[in-house]
Amino acid sequence: MTLKSNSTETVPPVMVNVRMNDTMVQLQHDSGAVCTVIDKKNWEKIGKPPLHPCSINLRSYNSSIDKLGQCYVTVGINNKLEKAMLIVVKEGSSLLGRNWIRQFKVIADQKLHGQCNLVESEPELSKILEDFKDVFDKKLGTCDLTVSLKLKDGAKPKFLKSRNLPYSMRGPVEEKLEKAVSSGVLIPVQHSQWATPIVVVKKPNDIRICGDYKSTLNPMLDVNQYPLPKIEDMFHELNGGKWFIKLDLRDAYHQLVLDQQSKEYTTINTHKGLYRYQRLPFGIASAVAIFQHTMEKILNGIPGVVVYLDDVTITAENKDKLLYLLKLVLQRFRKHGLRLKREKCEFLKSKILFLGHEVDANGIRPSSQKLEGLTKMPAPKNVKEVEAFVGLVNYYGKFVKNLASLAAPLNDLRKQNVKWQWTEQHQKSFEEIKQRLLQADLLTHYDPLKELILATDASEYGIGAVLSHREKDGTEKVIAYASRKMIAAELNYAQIEKEALAIIFGVEKFDQYLLGRHFILQTDHMPLLRIFGNKTGIGSVAIKRLARWAIILMNYTYTIEYRKTEEFGNADSLSRLPNPTVSPSS
Repeated sequence: MTLKSNSTETVPPVMVNVRMNDTMVQLQHDSGAVCTVIDKKNWEKIGKPPLHPCSINLRSYNSSIDKLGQCYVTVGINNKLEKAMLIVVKEGSSLLGRNWIRQFKVIADQKLHGQCNLVESEPELSKILEDFKDVFDKKLGTCDLTVSLKLKDGAKPKFLKSRNLPYSMRGPVEEKLEKAVSSGVLIPVQHSQWATPIVVVKKPNDIRICGDYKSTLNPMLDVNQYPLPKIEDMFHELNGGKWFIKLDLRDAYHQLVLDQQSKEYTTINTHKGLYRYQRLPFGIASAVAIFQHTMEKILNGIPGVVVYLDDVTITAENKDKLLYLLKLVLQRFRKHGLRLKREKCEFLKSKILFLGHEVDANGIRPSSQKLEGLTKMPAPKNVKEVEAFVGLVNYYGKFVKNLASLAAPLNDLRKQNVKWQWTEQHQKSFEEIKQRLLQADLLTHYDPLKELILATDASEYGIGAVLSHREKDGTEKVIAYASRKMIAAELNYAQIEKEALAIIFGVEKFDQYLLGRHFILQTDHMPLLRIFGNKTGIGSVAIKRLARWAIILMNYTYTIEYRKTEEFGNADSLSRLPNPTVSPSS
């Protein structure tokens, strides 16, 4: 079918500039085309890449299309650089079809009058990424700077036997060990004074192996005290920047090679014998400080660069300078043998999220995400939920002006023999109290020098977490709130698993605040003190789901505290009135 119009006004096609094999080609955006095609002239322009037989039949609206074959080219769109399949035809239009539209997330915008939104490839960026494609290689990087682990005076080796594995797990574990040996992460050894048992955790389609160093090496380590940078210093470095790039390192710790003596400390004990780490393993208490020190040493002297563990942020006042700085950073990574995870890097952004703040050319402001748990808290649906919310309010009551009068309608619902009825008056009281809680005099800025507290809690159907500072006078001020509803599978967890799930949700949500520094982890579930306590190993009680979570917590330095339920108004309220819009992957 052909559409015609008697109007003299024509609508221009939406054109997209695409870099193919380092040559710019203009394609017409066509969501009706099943695949991307170019004509013979453009194929010659991009260097005549080798053609292979093509089994796809192509037709126009009234005839078949003669094709020369198909080939693979390196494509640059949307700041992404990937290999993609392309069909070459003898003649006709060059079209950007649905396969590339989906692969590169191309969005057409008619407001741009024939141009394409978010797809104008930066030729200089594409060239840089192509020139440094070895830095984005998926093979494990090997840093040329060795690192070491230092023991406390008088530390004695500790050798623990391997733990029994089910026969069904032995094959996958052996395969994982062989892969680690072939990549240079592990080597088999016959003797060692140190030995740490492994914990094996099932994942949906894989397994993870980790040494339980909390029971062997970590108590003996003289933990590196190299500090993470202060947030004020990092913000100062970002000040004045209008464009940003964020880089993420691939398998970060494993890119650092241990010195010969330190390797023995990391030996793991398995059913197949002893294996010794050649690279810095996860779960070592000194790993965070060692990694931060190494990264700062590698990138020292490059302006506009902020290093926070495996995240590297680059900023500049214009794109040209930003790309120049990117080249300097990539040159350092190449020189020292480091590799980046291309799929997690962000290029030429006008705004980024950094340590709970939004950063752009206009300045730095708190991220709306840190208030999400409270701002999207739904209104209570029963007396129990009202009590949970009032508990939160009373906990921070000293910060809320005229609290008694504001909360009076809600407290009336808690009285005996009062029929439940949520009215406009109750809703108004609820919203007003939330707004007061969100005022600046309650929420405080993160300060790396103040004591940090993470309180978590779980109800029957939600989990909540509150990050706070403890002031010198003993009062606590909130930095950020977070909560979410449980998915169907999580509703079937035992209560101890729900409480542990809340802890993992909290540490992952506030990861950038917690990594590399000591914090107090508060829970109202006493058994978790033993399972996640600092001086206990991962025993049989923690196998499977809890073992996976215990491994995650190995990356953090914390003291776990028990807090009575009646003192838990903050996190308890968020778990009972969770944010319904947040999913487990958020």
